[in-house]
Amino acid sequence: MSRGDAEDLSAYQNGSYDVATASFVLHGHRPKSRLRILREMSRVSRRAVVIQDYGGPLALPMRVLEMLERSDYRNFLRSFASEFDSVFTATRKITVNQESCLYIGYR
Repeated sequence: MSRGDAEDLSAYQNGSYDVATASFVLHGHRPKSRLRILREMSRVSRRAVVIQDYGGPLALPMRVLEMLERSDYRNFLRSFASEFDSVFTATRKITVNQESCLYIGYR
């Protein structure tokens, strides 16, 4: 097991992994941080990056929780798809349920 900063994966060589993945992490970061993380994930993956995160309106309890955590989920919902598209040559968004999606970016 290793521990590090998702914005700086310099401990890993380019293409170290077939796929890089994160689940319900990126909505908590601001846009510049999200882009750095996505670029690093893209760099260390050979094939794809898979992100599971919010993709639609949240139920009231989740909205309250995200507000208390001071996450960036509102901006995430508005801008993440275009942020994601800006990093990868091809992307796909798969709706998992009313609140979450899989974002797949191909190199």
